[in-house]
Amino acid sequence: MESGRSSNIDQKYQLCFERFKPIMQKYLDTTVEIILKYLRNSCISIYLIGSFGRDEGALYCGNGIVQPIRDFDVLIVTTKRIDQNIIKLITDEIHEKLGLTSPTKAMLEDFSIWITYTTISELLKTPPLLKYYELKIASKHLYGIDIRKLINIELMNLSLYNGILILFTKVNGLLTLYSLSPRSHKRVLNYVYEILKTYTEIPTIFSLLDKSIYRPTFSERCEKFYKEYAVKLQALFKLIPTLNLYIPLACKNRKILGPSFISNIDLEIMGKHVLETLDKIISLYIKLGYGINTPLKGFSKSNHTTLDKVGLFTLAEFFSKYLEKTLIRTAPFAKVLGLIIARLYIQYSNIVFFVKARRERLPIKLSLIFSTENQFVYSTYIGLNVLRSLINDKKYGYEEFLKAYLDPSFVSKLKNFNQHTKAWIVIRILARLMRLADVSLHRKAF
Repeated sequence: MESGRSSNIDQKYQLCFERFKPIMQKYLDTTVEIILKYLRNSCISIYLIGSFGRDEGALYCGNGIVQPIRDFDVLIVTTKRIDQNIIKLITDEIHEKLGLTSPTKAMLEDFSIWITYTTISELLKTPPLLKYYELKIASKHLYGIDIRKLINIELMNLSLYNGILILFTKVNGLLTLYSLSPRSHKRVLNYVYEILKTYTEIPTIFSLLDKSIYRPTFSERCEKFYKEYAVKLQALFKLIPTLNLYIPLACKNRKILGPSFISNIDLEIMGKHVLETLDKIISLYIKLGYGINTPLKGFSKSNHTTLDKVGLFTLAEFFSKYLEKTLIRTAPFAKVLGLIIARLYIQYSNIVFFVKARRERLPIKLSLIFSTENQFVYSTYIGLNVLRSLINDKKYGYEEFLKAYLDPSFVSKLKNFNQHTKAWIVIRILARLMRLADVSLHRKAF
């Protein structure tokens, strides 16, 4: 019965994808054209990576409409470093020409085309990132010289930090798309997709812990994960009841969403379950991967000592993995140096975070410029707690955020607003600060 249902979904997806191909080609042609307008002399190659690069990008199909749900991930390989403002200009012009909302102006609420780049010299040093491994084994070449055969990265080289990136950005996604008022159809669609994608990524992060279950596509990873971990880690399915139902449901339905599926979803039940799942999975991943004693009730239950350890040691592991591959062959020395670099880099990224937030006129405290906390970790912890308060208790539990991040004079002004408006303002600021923490730590354009 289940395999028949999967087969029907796959057939429907293929039919819808065939209808979408001309639109997809138009989007990609425009993207390549505008990238070359700005970067022609320094552009070596352009690739479509991510789920559309693997032919499993999500589509909305219904009422005579076929449209992509989330994004194209486009990676440019260049001969030299590119100013991040140029990446923003390219992104904005692509979206303007295609009549789409640029992700520099609205996050996750519309389909968008994400542009990232790497220099050829940096790529050949093979940073231990999942996106570069998947560039090598599962991507589409759009323009220029195909350099994928030159990429010297294997599955075993990948850093566990890839899982941190995936899980923490899911928290930001759920918070960004959470609504205090009735949602429009578009917002419901994106929120449902974010929930399904969160479940679908669980096998991905476990494949970073256990490389034997990695497969190039989401559907293969999900199938392999359940077969292996129903035996290897039975406690996981006791820790998160019905996980064995939600992951197959998400994997089957993530690729193609339609009106009937959306209308039959109980957003309140799914919202609660995905949040509890994500909270516990983050904690479990950190415990299994890094040996940090995080509470199994969820990452949101961590204390500040635990948050400091997570902020430092997860980043240090990435740096040491990179150093082992490029400069230092001695693992113990690479680990020590990785810790030193991580400490310095966190302080540097906090300055960048503060400057970016103030440029956007976000009312953050001056003292944050001197912070030694990893804001990517700390803001995710606060975001989880705010979501728990909103989804589980229907309360506005953001006092810790106000105290930790926002200028007291701004907090005082918030008293002039009613609770609903105040909550809406605070959640918007928190979601944006979480994104800026990600941007600042990981050198993203926006």
